[in-house]
Amino acid sequence: MSIDNEKIKCACGCGRILYKYDNKNRERKFIVGHNASTKDKNSKVKAKCLTCGKEFEFYPSKTKGKFCSKKCQYNYDYKGCYWLGKNGYMYYQKGRKYKVLVHRQVINAKKGQIVHHKDGNKLNNNINNLEILSSQSEHIKKHNPILARWHPQENWVEAEKRRKFKQ
Repeated sequence: MSIDNEKIKCACGCGRILYKYDNKNRERKFIVGHNASTKDKNSKVKAKCLTCGKEFEFYPSKTKGKFCSKKCQYNYDYKGCYWLGKNGYMYYQKGRKYKVLVHRQVINAKKGQIVHHKDGNKLNNNINNLEILSSQSEHIKKHNPILARWHPQENWVEAEKRRKFKQ
């Protein structure tokens, strides 16, 4: 039983000619390695970057088309995380370089301003618990009234020893 094996064009749209039946008499529509989406893989597709929202074009056969650049892909991997530092303060990190203390972000403190936790709890970042102080000496006075009496730095150590000894 022989089948009339006529020539047809590849259904992917590449224009190459192939025989309608293979050597086992199975019907073919595509050249080996081609399929219905090959036509789409050879043309660029538009997409929006998940990180920055910028529109970009990509080849579906080469990338998944989620990010416009390696930098955006890396920043997306760091979706933003909170972590506790060795000093006891909460940090927020997004991306490779953006790292900030949470209490400074909550109160929107500028560089050089001192942020004080009123209740002394470094993890309580409620805006009602935070206040901005103008200088480090003012901050020391809030934390330790005994040390506030001693202005010269060499006497601070002695005052701290006395305070610890009384406890």
